[in-house]
Amino acid sequence: MGDAVMEEFGPAAPYLRKSDKERLEAQTRPFDMKKECFVPDAEEEYLKATIISGDGDKVTHETLKGTTYPYKWLPVYNQEVVVACRGKKRTEAPPHIFSISDNAYQYMLSVENLVLVTISQAAASSSSQGLPVEAEPHVNSPPVYGGDPNACRPFLSQCALVFSLQPCHYATEEARVAFVLTLLTGRAREWGTAVWDAQAPPCRSFGDFRAEMTEAV
Repeated sequence: MGDAVMEEFGPAAPYLRKSDKERLEAQTRPFDMKKECFVPDAEEEYLKATIISGDGDKVTHETLKGTTYPYKWLPVYNQEVVVACRGKKRTEAPPHIFSISDNAYQYMLSVENLVLVTISQAAASSSSQGLPVEAEPHVNSPPVYGGDPNACRPFLSQCALVFSLQPCHYATEEARVAFVLTLLTGRAREWGTAVWDAQAPPCRSFGDFRAEMTEAV
């Protein structure tokens, strides 16, 4: 994702991803852990600074204005960002709550038994205050699969059962495929890793991945 792609995010772009120039500078600038620091500031709470000199327990530093206060309201929740995240795959936009919620919504439209997913500030507040939140049932993961053709279909069926019982935890197709990959060993893992690294079409659908895996192993 270069600067041209990030333009559609408007004012939120620099907060979601550094510019190409800033990323290049960060990669080439040497980091000195003995000089880089943060110091208190009356307006910004903390500012990034560089230690110039030290004398006993006294340190002289130079502050770098423009450091973002971590609790400052940023323009990353406006309509431009909502539109820019809509319909994007995980590799096509910076990680963002709008992208996560849109993927969950699109998944709900594709299944027969719809699952209600609420992503809101109120829900997060209730959770942080210890209020009761309905949880999905605990499900043991299927045993690892190493490539035995006779065990392939039963293994994938057990994975599908996990997804049915925990639809919110595995709300996207990519999350389901990734879960299956973590349970592969031996030649099955070699095949799955190659498919994932290539970001082949089956990676975007558990159903397609399931069919492909059944034929391949």
